Amino acid sequence: PEEFVVGLQGGGGWMFTVVPTSWQGTRTMVETSTNVWPQNQASLMTVRSSLKAAMSCRTVNRGGDRRLGEDEEDRALSEDEDPRRELGDNSETVCNLDFPRCNVWIQDIKLYATSCYDTTAAPTKAPTNAPTDKPTAQPSYTTSPTVSPTVAPTDEPTPKPTPTTTTQVVPPLPPVPVRYFATLFDCVIGPVIPAIKNEETPVQVRYTALIDSMTWNCMAIYSPTWKDALTKQRPFMTAPSSKHDTENRIQCAIAAAHHFTSVYLTESRAGIEAAVESVSANYLGYTIPLQEELYPPLEACGLNPRRQRRGKLDAFVDPDSATDQACLAAAVAGAGYDPSIVGQAVAEQIFGFGARDGWNSLGDLDRDGDDCTANQRPFRDTTSYSPFAGAPGGSAQDPATWTRWQALEEDTDEGFFFFQEHVTPHIGTKAKMRVISDADRAARTAPAPNYDYPAEANLAIQRVSALTDRLKAEVEWYDDKLNVLITIFGTLMHTQKFKSFEHGCAYLVGYTNSEYDATVVVWKEKRAHDLIRPTSWIQENFKDDEFLSYAGPYEGIQTIRGKDWVPYKRVMPHSEYPSASACLCRGIEEFVQAYLTVQGISSFPLVFPRAAGSSYVEPGTTPATQTDLVYPDVAAMAAACSRSRLDGGLHFTAAVPAGEDLCDGIGDQGFAFATTLINGQWNWSPPTIQPSSEPSSSSDAPSPSPTVSPTIQPSPKPTFSTVVTTTIVPDPPTDAPTDHESI
Repeated sequence: PEEFVVGLQGGGGWMFTVVPTSWQGTRTMVETSTNVWPQNQASLMTVRSSLKAAMSCRTVNRGGDRRLGEDEEDRALSEDEDPRRELGDNSETVCNLDFPRCNVWIQDIKLYATSCYDTTAAPTKAPTNAPTDKPTAQPSYTTSPTVSPTVAPTDEPTPKPTPTTTTQVVPPLPPVPVRYFATLFDCVIGPVIPAIKNEETPVQVRYTALIDSMTWNCMAIYSPTWKDALTKQRPFMTAPSSKHDTENRIQCAIAAAHHFTSVYLTESRAGIEAAVESVSANYLGYTIPLQEELYPPLEACGLNPRRQRRGKLDAFVDPDSATDQACLAAAVAGAGYDPSIVGQAVAEQIFGFGARDGWNSLGDLDRDGDDCTANQRPFRDTTSYSPFAGAPGGSAQDPATWTRWQALEEDTDEGFFFFQEHVTPHIGTKAKMRVISDADRAARTAPAPNYDYPAEANLAIQRVSALTDRLKAEVEWYDDKLNVLITIFGTLMHTQKFKSFEHGCAYLVGYTNSEYDATVVVWKEKRAHDLIRPTSWIQENFKDDEFLSYAGPYEGIQTIRGKDWVPYKRVMPHSEYPSASACLCRGIEEFVQAYLTVQGISSFPLVFPRAAGSSYVEPGTTPATQTDLVYPDVAAMAAACSRSRLDGGLHFTAAVPAGEDLCDGIGDQGFAFATTLINGQWNWSPPTIQPSSEPSSSSDAPSPSPTVSPTIQPSPKPTFSTVVTTTIVPDPPTDAPTDHESI
């Protein structure tokens, strides 16, 4: 391996990542700051004491670095001293590990460092092979023999060379299911999140739901009972029982994401490939195979990625067409259900659904709903929505009576000014639902708020003026629902609240699809009420009034005119009422609580650490010190999420309870949806199977080898003999690696 696996994130649980390193003549830095110390600090300090001989520390302050003296270094590595007590909250302790190589993982708030070994005798990899249809077992390791040099012929027979063995230690794989979650995070979630974050909220929500549906369908195809996330029926592609294992599922999920990024979120594709090449062997013991091009029998189904990228509907399958389903099923069967090819087929199924899901993601419809004949614009409105044309915009109507949403002016800080367009105003009535019924969508309505606008405007001004560092942190944190999703999921994962990797995937598909339905419902009501934002109303109706308020980043509270007032952060390009965040966070609360109830978990505190200076509105300054957003339960978190929209000046008062009431019950239905997909098996526990040193064999007759395009990373099964294995700290929990059943 060429990486160092290390725990980096604290709070509600540890995250882990892989740090590339050569380790020869270099020192790789492992940082511990005020926001990464676990509640069980003694566990970490005990480990650091064990590593003391190979670790050096220094302090990092805003004014620069300094090396710790020998006495300080001893104190930094002791079990009962924390050097930050004297250095202050704005400093951090940075420790460099001088081991040749260490493999580290995190589980149950404990840090385990294992198998430090010399890299001068690198293991010899097995030859590159085509993808195998056998489930992958944990690899064994052997060394190649060293042959004596050839000498000149003599009359005596040449003795056979005596093989020599180089002693080396091989790190064990992370425990199950950590290895699979780590692979999903590093090879899918990590690479795609930066691209998704560039999108507006409804488009973000749609992408996460599609990707999680795609991941889940890989679980369902390699199982005997689980259901397709799009149809809620058994998949039309089903692998034989001999392939029902977690190895095939995770390979399928990574291959599906890789193919997804050949058409959408294309900037993420290189990141997936790099992650697969650099970390999958560390986590799984082999490199996940990826196909460079679309498998030819799949292309024969009428699929064409180049035309798909140009938004041509005829280049996608129709997932409801029996003919197209049969073609995809025949292609993957002919490939022997190779997960690198099944993943492509699953991605194509998702493509076909997304092309027809009512979002106009291809831009093949114009504003009036007619076909677009050229120059397609993805996600364009198809319902002829037009924002209020009042001043600024030219109506003789009294400004005091303006109530309709108005496009706000934005700029790039470099001289380019532009007005917003209401994002996806058509989805409320046009988008396909995933969890709730169309009748339920239609029945969900929000009452007219009947705002007293002058009074509400004054409240918005007062709330923004009263912002503390903690409230600012909440306004920013809850603005990005991906933060909430990943942190809650990560906390559940690291505190071992998922019985298996598959349970985690079922959780994700239910969570993001209920979030998707909540978004569609609240967008329907946003369009129906089409109400003005506080920014527009205050800037026009209080434009010449002077009052104390937040004056912008780094400016604090000053006397300003109403025409210059803005909320704490950017106002999203959609109408004010009801609050989408309040709606979504109510759904999140219900879904997570339903999962916790089924698992018998009564207490689930949440911690969202915010480092000093981590603000994106006032970077480097806000918050002034480490600020942990701590909530005793999911309900408290959801309440803070809703309230933050008012604190930031983004909404008038009634928008928040209206959003919560509008989406009440959607999270519960989302959990019922996930329960249907997993066939009610939330309390199923995977059997513990001792790993074999050889890949397990299949009882099925072997399928003919498919004609596949070249792979980016084939799946070699390395074989090197283990001579020595050392453990520096106590062994981790004795969860034996497992192929995770035939469920």
